[in-house]
Amino acid sequence: MHEVDSELIHRAWKVVVDSRDACAIEVGELIAAGKATDPNANLIEIGDELVKEGDGGKIVQVELSKGLRG
Repeated sequence: MHEVDSELIHRAWKVVVDSRDACAIEVGELIAAGKATDPNANLIEIGDELVKEGDGGKIVQVELSKGLRG
């Protein structure tokens, strides 16, 4: 299934997805645009960007820049 123009995806530097592994297999736009060939390099998993490991291994929420907030 294609929901977004493959050329738009192809031009993107990175694509934010909910699940890197699932999207690399299931999302036709990403596969057609070649983004699924190396998911770790081309896809950003949203959970990876919202929380990070802080001091002492504690998970902390990442502060989003103003442009990324709704």
